[in-house]
Amino acid sequence: MNEDIFKNQEKLNVKIRMAKPEDWKELRDFRLEIINNDGKKMGVQDDEIPEIKNRTDQDWKNIFLEKENQFTVVLVSTDSKIIGIGRADRWEKAWYLGYLFVRKEFRGIGLSSKITAARLNEIRSRGGKEVWTFIKEGNTESLRNARSFGFEKDNTFLPEESQGLDKDICKMILINVNDPKVVKKIDEVLNER
Repeated sequence: MNEDIFKNQEKLNVKIRMAKPEDWKELRDFRLEIINNDGKKMGVQDDEIPEIKNRTDQDWKNIFLEKENQFTVVLVSTDSKIIGIGRADRWEKAWYLGYLFVRKEFRGIGLSSKITAARLNEIRSRGGKEVWTFIKEGNTESLRNARSFGFEKDNTFLPEESQGLDKDICKMILINVNDPKVVKKIDEVLNER
């Protein structure tokens, strides 16, 4: 384990907030950077990349900016640089967590947990209950993060859920984001330094 990461964490003062309209370009660039560097790990298919790269400015704004049924949480460093993002979308019967990314140089110090906790907390405040996420089987960090909040594997894909997904993607479900154990975990993560 790289000891310098932990020394830097002590100096790292991050803020979690909702994405603002003026963030969309930085969010777009961050998402494209992740696709170029870690697309396979994140479950992005090669044939999807040209379509993603050719999105219009309005498409990117629609993806990242808050609406009644979606929001994006950003993790911002002391120099106001976005170092992590996570999005949530409400589907018919559940919320879906997607787009969880943290810059490589900030990984391994618990920041993805902070993003997950912030999204779950926001879902709770919007009256949500059931939450889903899809994770590539080999992505041990994301699987561990989801399980730490109480997500469990559920391989009962509906046809519309599995469209376009890799065969090694697993569905994870959190049945009740308001469960006292989940709420306690959310609070612990959001309140730790």
